[in-house]
Amino acid sequence: MLLASAADLDDGADVITPFGATYRPPAVTLGLLGFWTGPLVGASAALAGRLPWRLWWPLHKFAAVSLVLVWLHGVLVGGDTSALLGGYIATGVLVIGIALWRYNPRRAERR
Repeated sequence: MLLASAADLDDGADVITPFGATYRPPAVTLGLLGFWTGPLVGASAALAGRLPWRLWWPLHKFAAVSLVLVWLHGVLVGGDTSALLGGYIATGVLVIGIALWRYNPRRAERR
């Protein structure tokens, strides 16, 4: 999508520069930052087991950051947001539910 947006512009620099877009700059910047965190998350997943845990774990936490940034970008920028609102709500509720289940302190006590 980033390349498609850049192809529609004269120089494409406003798509890769935070707050450089003319259309909803804060929301587009969220997507850009989410896009930038993607390779970091992918690299941390690929290096799981090869890096020391105290280095790997903070890097891998960017997966949640990336998800939130891209989700917000889709909700705030998408021209089809109204048609996809149910999907956005479902994915948001699902991810929050899984996170609450996963990081529930009482669940950790039972292990």
